[in-house]
Amino acid sequence: MLEFKTKNNVNLNVTELDWSEARLLLQNVDAKLAAIIDSLPISDDFTMYKATYPFGVDIIKNGMLYFSTTDGNSIAYNDINMPDNLVSKISYKKSIESPVGIVLDKTAEIYLTAENKPFPLKVLSPGGILGLSSIVNRNNINFYLNPFENTVAGARNSFMLAKISDVMRHRDLKLAYKISQNRPQSFHEHFLVFKDIAKAEKTNWHCEVLFFSNAALKEINTPSWVALSDYLSAKYIASSGSYRLVEWGRFLGYIEQKRTLRFTAPVLNLAKQLFAIANGDELCFSPAINDNSLPLNLIQSAYTHGYGLKDYSHIIMEPQYINPSQENSGYYFYNYSTLPQLEFEAPGTSKKSIMNFIKDVKFVIEAYQDSLDNNVLLEQSFLSYLSKIVEFSYYHDEPDSDKNIRTIDEFFNEDARFLYNQSGDFPRSSPMLRGCVKIAYKK
Repeated sequence: MLEFKTKNNVNLNVTELDWSEARLLLQNVDAKLAAIIDSLPISDDFTMYKATYPFGVDIIKNGMLYFSTTDGNSIAYNDINMPDNLVSKISYKKSIESPVGIVLDKTAEIYLTAENKPFPLKVLSPGGILGLSSIVNRNNINFYLNPFENTVAGARNSFMLAKISDVMRHRDLKLAYKISQNRPQSFHEHFLVFKDIAKAEKTNWHCEVLFFSNAALKEINTPSWVALSDYLSAKYIASSGSYRLVEWGRFLGYIEQKRTLRFTAPVLNLAKQLFAIANGDELCFSPAINDNSLPLNLIQSAYTHGYGLKDYSHIIMEPQYINPSQENSGYYFYNYSTLPQLEFEAPGTSKKSIMNFIKDVKFVIEAYQDSLDNNVLLEQSFLSYLSKIVEFSYYHDEPDSDKNIRTIDEFFNEDARFLYNQSGDFPRSSPMLRGCVKIAYKK
């Protein structure tokens, strides 16, 4: 096990592991991958690199790999102070390939930045792999690191459901926890405060990533390493969901024409997005109940004792996948879009416009489901099966005179996760609850 220091003598949170050491870590999260590497003609000097990242620290930013340092900062792969003996082992050509690493502990989030807002793209749990697109290179296609995509340790798009933007209370939080981050102006900025709290408190929360060496990346597309290449390619295809979304989009578009569903693009796009969420292809939000994606108890405690948030429960939402096989559930919030086009197409922010929008989405979803239930050609398809088992529920913070949209009180009472560490009333005045959809599976 070899450790590294920067040229200006700062310890890096990176260690070099020989295969016997790396295998033990990899077997815990992906035993099949470990067995495949065992079967390869690897040399005695085959090494991998375990990097540790505190909560909120960048793993990839603006197309560049970062490492954390023991003094609480981070350093870019191309920084002049990076040690030569590490750079030579993990070097990659920025225009050709990205670093490939397996998450070992906690989670990392890949997100897209557009108009200075983060949009969650993927959550990588233990066993999830960074940089898979650079492996899928059968036609000698160059895969570029997207400068608008970033990867961070933990949940970048986590937020407190209650408002935490009070000027005086945030001042008290800053003084109590000796943080510098200004009060959040939007729910997208809650994470910045969470990150500051975690850093100030020197929490032991950290995400671990096991990176392949540059030598391994060069071997992956050779004939003798085809077993590894095929396995990683299959993982990439399974995780992308792109093909399913294209095919489903075509058929759902056909339903729109047959049923003459003359709705706006935002309504139709969100209806398709909800189906993708139900199938586990896209992210939604769920109440955090453990430390997998963030140091939950630490942050909740800070808002109790530092901020003085005692009137409302400290419910923190985090991006998450749901899956029919796990029978879990999640939420889509009108005021926190998971796709840029859905946010930029949104029709308005008044309560009435949001209520009407949610009603239109409900109508389109029910038209999709009715058509799928009554099409004999598709009754054996997975899309038809998904339509039968998924249940969409629609909520708003004001009563609906037509009684088509449910109340927020029902929203909280139906999900025990909202009771986790309950410390006050439910924050029913939160802007997040001004129009949301619950995606669940029928029992």
